[in-house]
Amino acid sequence: MIDREAAEHLEQLLRFRRVFRSLYGGGLDAERTSSVLRAARSLRPLYRPRIEHFLDFADELS
Repeated sequence: MIDREAAEHLEQLLRFRRVFRSLYGGGLDAERTSSVLRAARSLRPLYRPRIEHFLDFADELS
C-alpha cells in the first residue's frame, strides 16, 4: 500500500518529528516547517489510488 514515492514523503515527516521531539522546548524553524507541510500535503493525492489498489487486492483474496 505504501510505495517508494509515499515512503520518501513519510520519511521526511518522520525525520521532522524526531527533530521536533528532541527540541520540544525550542522554537520551530519556519522554513523547515513549511517544507514539511508541503511534503505532508503532497501525500494527499497519493492516498486514494493506493487505498483503492489495496482494496482491490484484498477483494481478490476473498
